[in-house]
Amino acid sequence: MNRTVPMWNSGIGIISFVDAAPPPVYSNKFVHYCKMCVWFTASVVLMAASASRARAGHYVVTYTGGTVVTTENGKATTVNYSGGGTSSYGGGGSCDCTSPHTSGSLVLGGQITATFTFVPDPSVPGDIPPPAVVIEQTCFAWASPYSYNASEITGESADCGLGFPQVGPATGDVHSGGSGPGLGALYEIKQNPGNSFSVTCSPSLNITVARNASDTGPDVIVGGGVSYTAAANPLYISLNGGIGGQATRQYLIGQSCGGSLVTGGLSVAPMPNYKWAIPAAGSPFKNWVLSNYVVNTGMGNAEVPETATYEPLQQADLTQSGFQCYFKKPNLSKPIKLTCSCDLAVPSGALPAAGFPGTSFQSFQFSVQQPAFKSLTGSFTANNQGQDIDLDRVSGTLGLNHIDFYGTVTTPAAFVTSNGDIGEWGLVQLWTPNRTATVNGNTVAIRNNGMQGLDNFMPYQHYWIPDGSQGDNWDAPFMNPPGGAVAESDTDSFYDYMLYRPPGASTGGNSCWVPLNYLTWTWNATATYVSGSGWYLDSNSSESISPGTTYPAFPTWTFAWMNNQTGW
Repeated sequence: MNRTVPMWNSGIGIISFVDAAPPPVYSNKFVHYCKMCVWFTASVVLMAASASRARAGHYVVTYTGGTVVTTENGKATTVNYSGGGTSSYGGGGSCDCTSPHTSGSLVLGGQITATFTFVPDPSVPGDIPPPAVVIEQTCFAWASPYSYNASEITGESADCGLGFPQVGPATGDVHSGGSGPGLGALYEIKQNPGNSFSVTCSPSLNITVARNASDTGPDVIVGGGVSYTAAANPLYISLNGGIGGQATRQYLIGQSCGGSLVTGGLSVAPMPNYKWAIPAAGSPFKNWVLSNYVVNTGMGNAEVPETATYEPLQQADLTQSGFQCYFKKPNLSKPIKLTCSCDLAVPSGALPAAGFPGTSFQSFQFSVQQPAFKSLTGSFTANNQGQDIDLDRVSGTLGLNHIDFYGTVTTPAAFVTSNGDIGEWGLVQLWTPNRTATVNGNTVAIRNNGMQGLDNFMPYQHYWIPDGSQGDNWDAPFMNPPGGAVAESDTDSFYDYMLYRPPGASTGGNSCWVPLNYLTWTWNATATYVSGSGWYLDSNSSESISPGTTYPAFPTWTFAWMNNQTGW
């Protein structure tokens, strides 16, 4: 026949003492134990094996240690703690001190060790443990007498081993613990946890009964138990963009790299102080922005950006809850990590009460790749220096040198998207003219003479597919003397940038143009009009090409040259 004692709601379930055989299957909210035995079916806190996580790779936990020693009528029995898996770990029981004056005790103690082992995600090649984890420990130790004379309980204490104080009178229902509403858990942050690590906890419970010789009343029944859980949840910077898993992430230059915090189940403090640190490797930047588009009516009504602005990362970009950048250069020799620090808070009632100010987060290592490319080259056709050129004085155009550009770019096959997005590349040409003419004995200059600006298009004429095939383009400068001119002198300077935009633009703007290479070239000529004969190029007309470096500074401009707007 069951003999049930009054019940106490611990916050993790209803605890009841029974003097009977093992109970039937109960709701997972309940903890049941009988004399000398304990069956734990409680699901007390977030367990490591079932914890919510951003990654499939995770830690599983196993427990060892701890004993329950029950002494009745001078006979001691010892039982080891048990449980684990998806349930709590621990032990408990009851001590029945019979009439008239039997003494007894219930003692739980010993060190519990929770050992965590990392289980990689089988779908992610090379999956490795996170840079840090938040360890969450809960332990609940409780003692509850049933029928007693207070003077006969000579010792009663409960200590969960996590720093929470004992609650309750010296004799009566007492508990110490980190589970249930208002009780909380003990948190710890472990950096570089590796494939395996352990934490320990030493809870204790002690109830001693020494019955008076004159006491012939009912049995004095006392009971108690210890319930312990531990979980390890990843704490790191989650990377987005690029390809591969968190531990094998790769980006192409120009692809968006973003980071957000995975806080291991903790929360960011109400007034966080985010501090992102981005290594200089890879030359991270915020953006390269084209704006102020106008219609080039002289070149097929193409839309032309009159402004190009390079935006470096500013302090304000490094104090937000999330982070985003692009990389301008590859970094193949040494992997890169993002780091961030902020203040983390623990739930109300948990320890440490102050939380974790200045917690350091790291991302997994990642690399920044580059497309394969051949640097931009250029070549001129033969100049027609010194030859008599027939010039239509009405149109005022004199065809001169012709330059051809060549280059190839190949997007690595691993980065080509499932919808076939391979990226694109093209040229941007900036032009700085210095052009004067002699009219009626006066020297005049073209409108906006000496200003550097975009030459007609972005990109220059058209894009190419970065599949390794050669792209070629050309330009043909011309002289355009004003009416009545008898001489013109032109000195033109050009910068031609080989720009690449990796896959991603077709799926939400996740990529940005980056310069791979550039070259500069100059062209100068003077021409004289001879009455009755026409225009002649002077013999000192010339041109030159100078190769530039790879991964140059971004081209910027605040002005767009258009062929129909270069008048005198």
